[in-house]
Amino acid sequence: MSTLRYIAHSIQTQLKQNTVTSDISLSHIGYWVMVIANNLRHQNIKKNPTGGYLDVYQDVPVTILNTTTNPNQIAGRKYIELPKLIYDLENDEGINFIRYSFQGNRGFEIVPFQHTSPDKAYRLNFSNYEKPSAKNPYWYRIHEYIYFLGVDNTTIKNVELGIYSTLDTRVNLINTDIELDLTEDQLILLHYQVLSLGRFMLSIPKDRISDSTDTNVAIGRQPVVPGQPQEQIVSQQPQEQMTL
Repeated sequence: MSTLRYIAHSIQTQLKQNTVTSDISLSHIGYWVMVIANNLRHQNIKKNPTGGYLDVYQDVPVTILNTTTNPNQIAGRKYIELPKLIYDLENDEGINFIRYSFQGNRGFEIVPFQHTSPDKAYRLNFSNYEKPSAKNPYWYRIHEYIYFLGVDNTTIKNVELGIYSTLDTRVNLINTDIELDLTEDQLILLHYQVLSLGRFMLSIPKDRISDSTDTNVAIGRQPVVPGQPQEQIVSQQPQEQMTL
């Protein structure tokens, strides 16, 4: 079993065996699980970018803005918005491909977009071999927006998109019975890292936990009064239980 619910319950049970009074909630453990699972997937994609974690979206709508809205939204330029968060890999490799259907003289064609960057896009127009066109289009990314070059005069309504999308870390909004698509080796690392994080949190002394009442006072201590020995100062604040 590699569901989020099963892994979180297993780790919570082990933490309680170490510390009977452990009150780390399942939601916290679930969040840690998803964050660390994302990190393991990210490392695997960087080393071995196969289709194992690739998601393909068809008919992603292409839109065009009439007015510029700063920042990042440019009038008159066709773009799509990423349907999901992606891994931030080198050279925007979190986006595996973008392509669209083109009706040319030779009939139905699938045209792939080539990757560029905002600073290089202007230079492309000075080369006849690189100049953007309907059959030689480009894309570049600004945050969650993907802008297109070369298709300004083309009727393009949607594109097909292949991305390495991240796992959702919003545990309260996802199905906790989903299977985490990790290998057995990755699941072992996941379990070990989350368990180590939980044990570290439980090892923090309670007097180091901030009560969030006064940011100008050292955690768990009263301010020192000039001329009064520090060892005579007794905190009047009640000891708090660890809460996460």
